[in-house]
Amino acid sequence: MIRMLMERQLVAWGHEVHTDSDGAEAMRAIEKDTSLQVLLLDWMMPELDGLEVCRRTRQLDRDHYTFIVLITSRSGKENFLTGMSAGADDFMTKPLDSDELLVRMHSAERVIHLQSEAKIQAAIASELRELDQMKSTFISLTSHELRSPLSLILLNLELLSTNKALRGNDNQKTIVSLSANAQRLWRIVEETLKASSNGKYVKELNLE
Repeated sequence: MIRMLMERQLVAWGHEVHTDSDGAEAMRAIEKDTSLQVLLLDWMMPELDGLEVCRRTRQLDRDHYTFIVLITSRSGKENFLTGMSAGADDFMTKPLDSDELLVRMHSAERVIHLQSEAKIQAAIASELRELDQMKSTFISLTSHELRSPLSLILLNLELLSTNKALRGNDNQKTIVSLSANAQRLWRIVEETLKASSNGKYVKELNLE
């Protein structure tokens, strides 16, 4: 009778409701239906009691959080701690009150929403960390690959700049210009490697 009244009230509030006659049947339904978000469990169910269903539910791998309310005529700190240790989020005492049930459902909705938001934020943070690591690896590898040819270019430009046959003509000016730009590029590579090794990416590099 109580179960029927609860079901009617929950349906009237816009909830989709699934009921079971005992704990074992409820556990099979919970394992089968991964979309269940709120469980209202009677502590004294036959076959499996509410505590055991609560414990087993918490061991399931779910993509979302399941809010569990234990319904009981028991009271006292010891029973409260036993229920919480089993994984319950909230309690309702018999006889049930519709206003109290509504408050519990609103509380469940808030918790589920916050848990979903927290999971989304954690996934975004993880993705950003992975992208940052990929960026760091790319910059480091690219910079190291540039150092070898740049070193060879700078060495050859230095040798050309000391060539007396090239002094005093346009070739010498070109060599000086090429050398200055190659040295600037070298500084960019060095600053990039330094920033990458520190895990930081600076907006302005000191290239002078």
